[in-house]
Amino acid sequence: LTSGMSRELHEYCLKVGTRLTPQHRVIGDYTDKLGGISRMCVSADEGQFLETMAKIVSARNVVEVGCFTGYGTLSLALGTKERVYTLDIADDHLAQARAQWDAAGVGERVEHIKGPAARSMLLVRALGFGKGAASAVRAAMDGGAVAGAAGEGQAQLVFVDADKASYAAYVEHAFHL
Repeated sequence: LTSGMSRELHEYCLKVGTRLTPQHRVIGDYTDKLGGISRMCVSADEGQFLETMAKIVSARNVVEVGCFTGYGTLSLALGTKERVYTLDIADDHLAQARAQWDAAGVGERVEHIKGPAARSMLLVRALGFGKGAASAVRAAMDGGAVAGAAGEGQAQLVFVDADKASYAAYVEHAFHL
């Protein structure tokens, strides 16, 4: 996890290279209490990297595949100008995550879409990022008709952090978002 650097150097990098919001700390504490599965969470330095990358590319629309407890989502939203679509098969931790996104002032720009990520990505590709698109994607995920402004907008950044066995498919879909 420390990219081959010494523990001391890693701790120094965390100390001077990350700016954690109070909401990051709350999500981190919540996640730590989940036990062994907490290792799935984006780390503080990874979160800072995601926020920085979103700012560097002037991301307006971001797609995150794999939300878990929302730490990475928060980081992406802090670096994004418009919208983060976070796709996940589950929503077990969504209420806790949503509370922290709202407290950080980015909640209105985060769209959580529950369902298989490959299907969600296809629907996001078809429906785009325009006004009402997230609702249309959610309705289609629930078996509704696919309707909306075709392909309005595109993603400037896609972060894949979910089902490792499906990475190849996710990356292929990401090229078309």
